[in-house]
Amino acid sequence: MDMDSVFNPSSVAVIGASNKEGSVGYGLFRNLSSFSGSIYPVNPNRNDVQGTKTYRSVLDIEGNVDMAVIAVPAKLVPGIIDECGERGVKACIVVSSGFKETGNEGKRLEEKIKKKVEKYGITLIGPNCLGVINTENSLNASFSAKMPNKGRTAVISQSGALGSAIIEWSLEQGVGIKSFISVGSMLDVDFGDLLKYFCEDDGTDGIIIYMESIKDARKFMDVAKRCVRKKPIVVLKAGLTDAGRKAAVSHTGSMAGNDDVYKAAFRQVGILQIDEIDDVFNCLRTLNLGKLPDGPGLAIVTNAGGAGVLSADAVQKSGGVMAKLSKRTIDELDSVMPDAWSKGNPVDVLGDASAEIYEKAIDACMRDKNVDGVLVVFTPQYASEPEKTAEMVGRLSKKHKKPLLSSWIGPEGKNKSTGILSKYSVSNYPTPERAVKAFIKIIKYKENLRLMEEVPSENLPKISPDRDLIRQEIGRAGNKIISESKSKEILAQYGIPVIETVLAKTPEEAAEQASRIGFPVALKVQSPELTHKSDSGGVLLYIHSKDEVIEGFRKIMDDVNKRKPGISIDGISVQKMVEGLDYELIMGSANDPDFGKIVLFGIGGMDAEIYNDKSIGLPPLNRPLARKVMEDTRIFRFLKEGYRNRKPVDMEALEKTMERLSYLVRDFPQINEIDINPLAIKEGKPVVLDARIILK
Repeated sequence: MDMDSVFNPSSVAVIGASNKEGSVGYGLFRNLSSFSGSIYPVNPNRNDVQGTKTYRSVLDIEGNVDMAVIAVPAKLVPGIIDECGERGVKACIVVSSGFKETGNEGKRLEEKIKKKVEKYGITLIGPNCLGVINTENSLNASFSAKMPNKGRTAVISQSGALGSAIIEWSLEQGVGIKSFISVGSMLDVDFGDLLKYFCEDDGTDGIIIYMESIKDARKFMDVAKRCVRKKPIVVLKAGLTDAGRKAAVSHTGSMAGNDDVYKAAFRQVGILQIDEIDDVFNCLRTLNLGKLPDGPGLAIVTNAGGAGVLSADAVQKSGGVMAKLSKRTIDELDSVMPDAWSKGNPVDVLGDASAEIYEKAIDACMRDKNVDGVLVVFTPQYASEPEKTAEMVGRLSKKHKKPLLSSWIGPEGKNKSTGILSKYSVSNYPTPERAVKAFIKIIKYKENLRLMEEVPSENLPKISPDRDLIRQEIGRAGNKIISESKSKEILAQYGIPVIETVLAKTPEEAAEQASRIGFPVALKVQSPELTHKSDSGGVLLYIHSKDEVIEGFRKIMDDVNKRKPGISIDGISVQKMVEGLDYELIMGSANDPDFGKIVLFGIGGMDAEIYNDKSIGLPPLNRPLARKVMEDTRIFRFLKEGYRNRKPVDMEALEKTMERLSYLVRDFPQINEIDINPLAIKEGKPVVLDARIILK
């Protein structure tokens, strides 16, 4: 792909250039007026456009044409691409709409364009996009209302409207942009292509992406993983939908939302995901400075006690840590602060604090070894010095290697102060809570970069499963759900601890197996058509005798047939009752339409969907990566530390279980979903009580 012809063309043709104010063709040509290269308006119905001689066709242009910007009705675009190909145009930007978003006819037009682009070797942006901007050479081949200031950030946007909003926001905040591109439908050039280009561009320090969907997830992941080692990538993800999980058969599939999968993918390749548009540049600004915190300890310096309390609450709610100031720092602050200062973190310098008092407090905190970053919260008060304080904060940011964030609250002096902070590349947030949230995200970003060094081995350590046996079992099942007992046999091949389970076809066979296994036992209906067995009367627990087994077998069959008439039943499974469980977890795998196989971990049991406490990873996982997935759940702390009378879980055994499951789903693409629910914890050890494998 010739991306240089997109961002650094020597000549541009505007096909559909217009004299009609307010039209796209008018805006495109007007915006290119500052471009240093040659500009050719093409319009067969006009002799000149905005005072410049026009051409009836791109074929009539005498000079070289590197790039064409096309703004004509959709039905004319395939013919225009033909003319560009014959003329030797290297790149085209199609801003026109009316393609696949309009239905089948628009989709057919896209298919025609795709074939022509491949025929001529043209690099195509769009269709249905805003265009391209490069501030370095004053190229504005877009219909954006404004040109951003020069900078060293690349912005890739899947939405033209939101792209315009990002440009407006950057101008308001005084943040520069080097390159901007609206990708539209990504018929040709996609996120992966652009990441590769900007990663290799020496003039780009960081990359921002507004993403709604992804065309080639694996390509994007591969490029992103290489890129983040050189420069940060910040993603604002929108357009999240869970429509795909409605068709899921298992608990795992129904719980694995699209949002969760994207978060897992971004985490695994070191991308920082942001939720708010105005946090994007702030986080990127902090990352570009290279000042990543060594740990989670945050100190807060403020002239308002209430703001300090709110900030500390935000730290705790976000999973952060309020840094414990050393005795040396406390003593130093005692010697320079007013007598009524807070004597700890948050450091309340009081409402009448001068810029000098602020400086002494911030500097002392920045030098404290227990502090990994400082948040300065400023509220306008009668004696406060907003601009002078902002200047001082900027100087201290340059002096120290730790991240220094700010939150200037209220309108008084804010505009000038934020301009000063921006000059020093200090990230400023409208509220302390938002600043805390950004700090926590940066901590996680650094942890994600560290985890990128964890590369799972090609083969599962110390386990040699009988893959031929598993392939035979999959072959016998065809495209069905593999029974619970056979599913557990497959899991056991990968060293996953399971409880013995036997499938019985008759009441008498069930009774004999129960007697052999030992009472009490559990009986469960086995049917490829049932997701929630208990909802259909298909589960009986604590069966203590052979007679009870026979009676229970018949009861389950009757109840299930009444509630689900005509359902296919394979039999009744018999397994030993496991009593005194500490926890019921869920572990499983599903197939995501964008990223392929995923592995899920969280709270399990009958209420798994109610608690919805889960995290996702992309296989294969080694033990550190598996642990990171678990750490992102609310229940992890209780598993690790214990809860009330429950002992801590054997985390090594739990990590190994997840690691082995991830290799199983990687090794067998025929598997669509795996549901292990519950994965019981008894005396600290995991054991699979119920499981099934769903094939494609």
